[in-house]
Amino acid sequence: ATLGVVLLALAIIPYQLVLGNRLMRVQNEANRIVTYVYEYKLDSGHFPRSLVNYEFNDADMARFIQHYDVEPDGSEFSLFYRVGTETTSHSYSSELGWGYYPD
Repeated sequence: ATLGVVLLALAIIPYQLVLGNRLMRVQNEANRIVTYVYEYKLDSGHFPRSLVNYEFNDADMARFIQHYDVEPDGSEFSLFYRVGTETTSHSYSSELGWGYYPD
């Protein structure tokens, strides 16, 4: 039984360490994107329509950014990103702040 527990731990823990590292890196990039979006609004008076002009600090994390959207009237924006599976996402909304789905 002990051997089974050790083998299970060896199978699970390395992947969790990878996800933990990725979470920190993607979260840092998301923080930078949110800062960029707010600074853009301060300079121009509106949120950017896309992130096409955003320069990633950690380009490897770009593939984990799922979606950026601005309300049609330009009043709010949202950013969605993932760490592991595509069906679990983290988010930032100018209306609601930071979030996680499913939560």
